[in-house]
Amino acid sequence: MACLAAQNITLTLVIYRNNMIEKFSRGYTLLELMVVLAIMSLIISMATPRLLKMYESMQFALERDDISFQLSILSNRIYLQGKNMTLQDVFSNQSPDLLLLPSEWQVNNLADTKAIRYSQFGFCNGGELVLSRNQRFIKLYLEAPLCTPRLIQ
Repeated sequence: MACLAAQNITLTLVIYRNNMIEKFSRGYTLLELMVVLAIMSLIISMATPRLLKMYESMQFALERDDISFQLSILSNRIYLQGKNMTLQDVFSNQSPDLLLLPSEWQVNNLADTKAIRYSQFGFCNGGELVLSRNQRFIKLYLEAPLCTPRLIQ
């Protein structure tokens, strides 16, 4: 009987002790939270510049593709207008119905674009076009007879 009472008391103490441990270990300490926040801020500070560069690179590629598409259908638009033009006329007029460059883009070889001529029938003689945006350049070759743009590396 004494042995049974001793086991009962021991069991009661173990249950009481386990309840006390559970009661006091329900959350994280302030130090643990601060360490996690410091690690997260370090990771974010290293990743942010790369994300910004990736966003700028994607935006540049999207605008480059848009310009290439507009140049590919430029001969059709000139055909609909029914008059002879040079590429310099298209860029100097900045008429949105023919070609609209995105903001901050500019033509670097505007004098050379005078040699690229479009006939009233939409055909052109081809040539080279250099565009830039924020010190980044793209070089396009416009292949005759429809001035299909091809990116030159």
